[in-house]
Amino acid sequence: MSGSNNNNNNSALATIQSLPKAARNLIAGGLAGMIAKSFVAPIDRIKILYQVTSAKFRLRDVPKVAYSIIEKEGWSALWKGNTATMIRVFPYSGIQFMVFDYCKTIFLLRDKKEHQQLKVTAATTTYADVAGKRHNDTLQNHGTIDNPHSNTTTTSQHHDNSAKGGLSPIDSLISGMAAGSISVL
Repeated sequence: MSGSNNNNNNSALATIQSLPKAARNLIAGGLAGMIAKSFVAPIDRIKILYQVTSAKFRLRDVPKVAYSIIEKEGWSALWKGNTATMIRVFPYSGIQFMVFDYCKTIFLLRDKKEHQQLKVTAATTTYADVAGKRHNDTLQNHGTIDNPHSNTTTTSQHHDNSAKGGLSPIDSLISGMAAGSISVL
């Protein structure tokens, strides 16, 4: 019996892996959003109860309200209304994650291309030095190599974030803003 279960799991995994990356990201983001929202559903339920009643909110009363819900309606009542939330959250979170990953990929490819262009520039400069042309003074003046005669060390202006496996803070902000904007539409 466990052998057929294992085959079914492998078949499902193979099916998911055969989907385009955007579809996999849509599913992964949607499921992650559903799990996150289900985790906080009891707190949301209590928040909504406070919003629709005249009771004054006090943080110290939250456990009492939760206990009251459990006592009157049972544990599952803490997740009342969660199904409707799941229907809303799955596409929202899925689209947001899919768009964020797409923007991240574009930024990382751009950074990789810039890094490759810097390698070509460095190789060309090295070749020119070997050929007898001295560019050290020019390079030192532009801050692309260390000046051995200076007390300060100059650093390259380029930061290769793709080598670290992430985006720069501004690229991450732009990706997140684009993902949030598109998922709201």
